Amino acid sequence: MQSESFLDWVQMHERAWGEEFYTGRPGLQQIMEARCVTFWRPMDKDDKHLRYKIRLYDRQADIEHDLLRILLRSHLDAPREKIARIFVNQEPYRIKSVRITLEKVDPST
Repeated sequence: MQSESFLDWVQMHERAWGEEFYTGRPGLQQIMEARCVTFWRPMDKDDKHLRYKIRLYDRQADIEHDLLRILLRSHLDAPREKIARIFVNQEPYRIKSVRITLEKVDPST
């Protein structure tokens, strides 16, 4: 999908899922009223549908928390989806930067 329009992405999601549900699927009114909306694409290439899922967040920091959790747990559980689009107040956003700070490990702990 080439459009960056929030409404285009919401319509694409609603058409793809129709009356089907997935865990945590928000209703249309919830999507339209949410401050932060993200679209996630499944990473399983064998999935014939490749339908995007929506997650809603109250704050941008909550999106960052989810992304950090995925990064830090990827060695235990490979990610099953990746973030495709981020909208804040129905405006398109993107990840601008990532910063990781390393710290020396104290062998006595």
